[in-house]
Amino acid sequence: MWYVYILRSLIDNNPYVGSTNNIHRRQAEHNSGKVDSTKGRIPFGLEAYIAAKDQVKAIELEQYFKTDRGKLYYRGESFSLRSFSVVGLSLAMNHMGYVAALNPTWFRTPYQMLE
Repeated sequence: MWYVYILRSLIDNNPYVGSTNNIHRRQAEHNSGKVDSTKGRIPFGLEAYIAAKDQVKAIELEQYFKTDRGKLYYRGESFSLRSFSVVGLSLAMNHMGYVAALNPTWFRTPYQMLE
């Protein structure tokens, strides 16, 4: 299983998007300063992650999230994931080849859970 993750810097509050097959290891690498692109902004908290069926899908989504249009989905500046229901989003993402979006704060009702 591969994941696209969104970390948020506790220093400047800006997000960082990446992909990995081990979220906990990768977050630890970011927070220990082993990642050049983020070492000046540590520590990071894990804000959200999306499980993808394979590495190709994870990298595809990571690259999309790094585009100007993709940033709208997790920054909440315009149309965002918050406008979808949990069930509707999970069905749409499954159709696109992703397994789940896991962050209840992205949704209107934070107590809804994927079944």
